[in-house]
Amino acid sequence: MKETNRTKWYGKILAVLLVVVFFPITILLLLIAAPFLIRGFRTVKKEYYKSPYYADFKKKYTSGITTDPVYRLYNGAAARNLPLRFPDDVDDKIDGLSYFFYGDTVYLLPNFEQMGLSEDGRAVWQVNCDGDWVDFGEDYAATRVQAMYPEHTVKFLVERSMITVCDLTVTPPPACVLVTQSYETAFENEDSALKMRIPQNAEDLYGMMCATPDLCGEFELTEDGQGIRWRIRADIQITLGVDLRDCYIGVDKLLFGKIESGITHWHPTVYEIYNEVREIGLRGHVLVLRQGAGSGAVLYSGKKEDCPYKPDKKVLFGKYYYIEAK
Repeated sequence: MKETNRTKWYGKILAVLLVVVFFPITILLLLIAAPFLIRGFRTVKKEYYKSPYYADFKKKYTSGITTDPVYRLYNGAAARNLPLRFPDDVDDKIDGLSYFFYGDTVYLLPNFEQMGLSEDGRAVWQVNCDGDWVDFGEDYAATRVQAMYPEHTVKFLVERSMITVCDLTVTPPPACVLVTQSYETAFENEDSALKMRIPQNAEDLYGMMCATPDLCGEFELTEDGQGIRWRIRADIQITLGVDLRDCYIGVDKLLFGKIESGITHWHPTVYEIYNEVREIGLRGHVLVLRQGAGSGAVLYSGKKEDCPYKPDKKVLFGKYYYIEAK
């Protein structure tokens, strides 16, 4: 009993010492990161008030609004002059679902996080709502919409990253679901077979990259076949890794054309990595990075004309990279 008490006593002392040692370091890191976080928040907010969504609906900026599917879809459509029609009050919903009209179809935006096949042997499509998987029937949450608009077709518009099935060419989604690569590019190249697949390994992703029109740079599988080296610019190399649990995108500056010097890296999911490759490397797209003391960050990736950052932007206490795919 005495030994146990002594162990507990030493444990408490050790815990206190760890707090004393690491607390100042934590505060220092927060102080270093704070200016970048505040600047990033201000940039996002500024861009929001310049967006077509705000111009048309005058909604006050709130946290998370720029990641809302309606916001992303509306701005993407406005940039391409697509005649999407939203309700006069963009926040109007039917049975908790945002909706819009395009052609003779009413499109519903999901109120679920994921979509996949049941694991009980029935091979039935299900959706994940707040952690609970429920069956997705042809009339899932859409019966009232169809009754309200009998002259329209009713479909769900679902991003590819929300669907857990890896190959939709083998197991197509329900007929009432239109799969899109991303809400920003909805109704663009929707007949592409590439959006129907999720890469299972680096070789799969390499094949998808080879089949992607206008993907810039030179890329090759690594010697062990476990990764991809992608030289998107003479002095910039991107390393891609694919794993069903955790993918990898790393960006290096090449010193003297061959010595890798890390700028930053991040970990998309296997459902996101192909779309991130497209956002980075399609012709006319840009990748904007900032490298600070011991860390780096992705400021933007996507179409050059939508980028809020200048090619010659100056930054303090760090390096700035504006990488254009061409």
